[in-house]
Amino acid sequence: MTRVFAKPIMDDMDSSTITEIYKVEIETPESGLISVAVTDMTTDKKLTGSTMASPSMMVGILVQDHQERREADPVDQSLAEQKRRRREEIVAESKDVFGDAILANAWLSHPNEAFDGRRPLAVAARDEDGLAAVREVLCALDANRNVFPVRTARSLHVEALDVLLKGKMADAAVARDWDLLAEVARLVSSDAPTELAVTDSSLFKAWREAVTKFHLKGWTNMTPQRVEEVRERAAQRATERASGVVPG
Repeated sequence: MTRVFAKPIMDDMDSSTITEIYKVEIETPESGLISVAVTDMTTDKKLTGSTMASPSMMVGILVQDHQERREADPVDQSLAEQKRRRREEIVAESKDVFGDAILANAWLSHPNEAFDGRRPLAVAARDEDGLAAVREVLCALDANRNVFPVRTARSLHVEALDVLLKGKMADAAVARDWDLLAEVARLVSSDAPTELAVTDSSLFKAWREAVTKFHLKGWTNMTPQRVEEVRERAAQRATERASGVVPG
């Protein structure tokens, strides 16, 4: 099945409306794994994905991911070098603050209220004022160490499942809620229990869709083991800061 649709978007530079045209191709083989291909008709950029759940949701994810990557990537070649330098600087500084490339990327590519819903990477890349603004927020995050209440295994499971279903992993990462992030990673690795398909089919479907989106958003390598490694590095960094040692 092939469809073509137009998607109006708002350009951040001049607030004018731009219409994008996408071609969508969906294949449903007997195996049940649905293949989705989305082509940007303006640039011929083709994005592909597969899902066991909703093909329309997969289309939305692919289009959103395409727009996020384009927003962070310079279009004006005369400014490319400056934008590339600012991106590289803020990426390096974010990795230093979060202690992990995946968490840093999640924060940089996640819409942030501090920047009116824009993504920090795009804000920092735009100009020097944007870079300074993102650095200021990063410094505040680095200085703020949240303390979380002790949770029961059940309450942690419920909270983690809510985070997974709503796609709020970046929020947990920004808060440095390692217990919560590790539980989300565990829920993804174990996947939705098969018996849930009978007892609560809607939750089973939502869980499977959330796992698909988890991987599409680049969180695949954020396993429970990796979260523990990040936790240990963060603790070491905090100890070094407390003792007056500048983290390297």
